[in-house]
Amino acid sequence: MVEIIKEVINYIANPTLLPSIIFTVIQIMKWAFIVFSSFLLIMLIFLLSRNTYLDKRYINDWSEFIKAKPYRKVKIVRDWEKIVKRAKEGDESDRKLAIIEADDTVNDILGKLGYGGSNLEHKLLNLNKDVIPNIEELKRAHKIRRDLVYDPNYTLTENESRELIEIYQKTFKDMQFI
Repeated sequence: MVEIIKEVINYIANPTLLPSIIFTVIQIMKWAFIVFSSFLLIMLIFLLSRNTYLDKRYINDWSEFIKAKPYRKVKIVRDWEKIVKRAKEGDESDRKLAIIEADDTVNDILGKLGYGGSNLEHKLLNLNKDVIPNIEELKRAHKIRRDLVYDPNYTLTENESRELIEIYQKTFKDMQFI
């Protein structure tokens, strides 16, 4: 049995034992596969460089690991600073806009953390005090935000806007984003 296996390996490995036409076909197929494999490798590199899969899958993770803080945290802190600045400007329309942006930011964060729901109200129904300790205050703040959006005559006082900003700020601190 061992002798038969040795003969088969010797026959395959020694091209002089093959008929010339079969040897030529094998050589052509070998080069065709090399060219095709090279084409596929080039296409793979090209397509991976054109989409964001590697960026989302690996580069952001390494960035978080090296900086020792979440990748999106820097953007959220920057956005939060703009919201606080807008809320302190004193104009009622700016304060309303700041509350709406703060609420939308919480909605985005919860969505990116994997909490399902079509809007913030649905996401808050699925949460408890372990995730967000001030969830009842946040629900109340979201209700006021809804009133701001759907009732154009709703007046937002400076004290009320300051209180709502503090609720959102506490939420961000509890979630360790600021």
